[in-house]
Amino acid sequence: MTFNLVINKQVYKDLDIAIEYHSLAKGLNVLNTFEDAINSLKINPFFAVRYNNIRCLPIGQKLPYMLHFTIDEKTKTVYVHALINTSKDPDTNWLK
Repeated sequence: MTFNLVINKQVYKDLDIAIEYHSLAKGLNVLNTFEDAINSLKINPFFAVRYNNIRCLPIGQKLPYMLHFTIDEKTKTVYVHALINTSKDPDTNWLK
């Protein structure tokens, strides 16, 4: 079963910031791991609910970023809301 993805425009802005922050080689790693995570969500988005019905998927093993998303099981759609740097203060940088 494949899920459809709806990715918020802010996710792409967050991704650009993450790529710019890292050096060229690591920036490409951010992009590649982001794409891998997106492809994983299409196949199996049922990761643990972290807060307020928001699920999170870390991208890569050594990168401080997580995709924050919700699932509509009826329409088989994953809504990706944000790509958040986990080293930032959750009270001011995470979804409410």
